[in-house]
Amino acid sequence: MTSPPVLWIGGPAGAGKSTIASRLARRHGLRWYAADTRTWEHRDRALAAGNAAAHRWEAMEPHARWTGTAEELLAMSLHGERGPMILEDVRRLPPAPIVVAEGTPVSPALVADTQRAVWLLPTPGFRRAQLERRSLPSGPLRLGRALAAKIEREAREHEVPTLGVDGSQSVDETVAAVESLFAEALAAGPRAESVDERRALLREANLDHVGQVRGYFARPWAVGDAETVVRTFVCECGDQACVASVELTVGAASSRPVLAAGHAERRATPRTYGADVTVSHEDEWKPRSTRIGSKPAARIAASVSRVVSQPPSARVQKSRSTARWTPRNAGLRERTCSQNRSSPPGTSTRRSSPSAPGTSGTLQSTPITTAASKLASPAGSASARPSTTSTANGVAPARSIARSRATASGSTARRRWTSGG
Repeated sequence: MTSPPVLWIGGPAGAGKSTIASRLARRHGLRWYAADTRTWEHRDRALAAGNAAAHRWEAMEPHARWTGTAEELLAMSLHGERGPMILEDVRRLPPAPIVVAEGTPVSPALVADTQRAVWLLPTPGFRRAQLERRSLPSGPLRLGRALAAKIEREAREHEVPTLGVDGSQSVDETVAAVESLFAEALAAGPRAESVDERRALLREANLDHVGQVRGYFARPWAVGDAETVVRTFVCECGDQACVASVELTVGAASSRPVLAAGHAERRATPRTYGADVTVSHEDEWKPRSTRIGSKPAARIAASVSRVVSQPPSARVQKSRSTARWTPRNAGLRERTCSQNRSSPPGTSTRRSSPSAPGTSGTLQSTPITTAASKLASPAGSASARPSTTSTANGVAPARSIARSRATASGSTARRRWTSGG
């Protein structure tokens, strides 16, 4: 069986491996292999092989598994044993498209062509901040430090390509740096070109994460119901520009395609919106740092456009704040009914005071700059006249035109313009 071409991303926990790999997979039509999703399958294989550390870990009480020395924690993590298992997993995947494989156990010693690999090495401060956000207890934190030291040492010894991560670059900038390293391999392909192919790959990736949760709760010592666990899944719309994620229960994610609000009918569109947003409900957009009660979607008008779901990039400003993005002039309701517009969906050409403040943050603690591209929705019927978003100076002319049309047709004029609420 022919093995697929592979791009490898290694590094300790908190380096951003999964974020970068998922972005590459969506943007370039790659198969995403996340080593974390095979954790329990690998443990079962180690148990079947009679691995002493694996048997010891399973036999211990959950709280006692983190009380050993750093060396004992490393041994029971199966870090060394899982590397060859990952290599075997990847070799069994279909020959196309390219696989982007990421995980902490990815070792330089396993990668034949290190020019198709990169290790993300976070600074201690950045890694500590990322892990603290996960609210991990002291045991896993100690294991994380031990693994980070081991991975950095192996990277230096094998002189493999590395990329430092300190939080000074945005996610998009880090993705661009990795894309530059993999440029030749990405150009050579093969890649998934159609929307349906990309959707199938993203569905596969989400089901892998479903399997990870179910694998945990299948352990004899685990307590709880896997189907009610809420996890973050990638949107499966297949749009190469999409970076949306959806929070769903495992049961819901396994029963139907995962789609962010309004993405069901999306096709490949220009890369217009780059804000990384999590959708908890079909009618709500929110940054990952906010509570469900915060509903910026209530201030982003409904539109007949088919592409209305992502927050308008015109309202996302460059900032180093770690809070969240907020719409400009949050109290202003704007409504549009135009099917042909020259501004991003949900916005109006009506301007508010130029002195009005507008602030927003980013979701990665670093600045994210996005450029608004012009989008146009499909026009209505051939006989329909597209309505026009009015401005402060354009209301009177619009009314005059409407009256003229009504007089010519002998009917009562109906207001077809849009006004601010």
